[in-house]
Amino acid sequence: MKLFIPVAGIIVAIGACCCGDMDQVSSQMENLKGGGTTEPTEAPAASSSSSSSGASAGSAVDGACGKFKDWGLTAPSGFKTTVCSDQGDSASIILSGSGSPSDACKVIKTWADGTGAKLTTQSDMGGTTALIYTKDTTNMTIACTDMTGSTTISVSLSPGG
Repeated sequence: MKLFIPVAGIIVAIGACCCGDMDQVSSQMENLKGGGTTEPTEAPAASSSSSSSGASAGSAVDGACGKFKDWGLTAPSGFKTTVCSDQGDSASIILSGSGSPSDACKVIKTWADGTGAKLTTQSDMGGTTALIYTKDTTNMTIACTDMTGSTTISVSLSPGG
């Protein structure tokens, strides 16, 4: 629990920074605290394949919206979209599932590498893996962490370059 609050704060800050809509991110996080989940605004792109390992690659992310569909986001099998936001030039998605954060991030890293993005920064510290990629005029910020027994993946796309 001691780690949950700082890590949750980092994920919320990444989402707010990249999306620029702190009110929306705050309300979605409040829904999560209350035990409810925020429903994605668009229909799922494709059904995810089932596998015994939480770190095996899945198909297109169930509940992905906007840019994440356009970029063909894939995630570890069994991960579900908790929050997806796509506004203007920025987008953020938070996925939850099981398995180790480092294994989950390997799948997301494979996806990011497959988009042609260049890894500029990687940090593995305290059970959290953080990655920063650049592709053309887009920055990708990725964080994978264990939050109270569930692995959470946060991916944000923002203008940059």
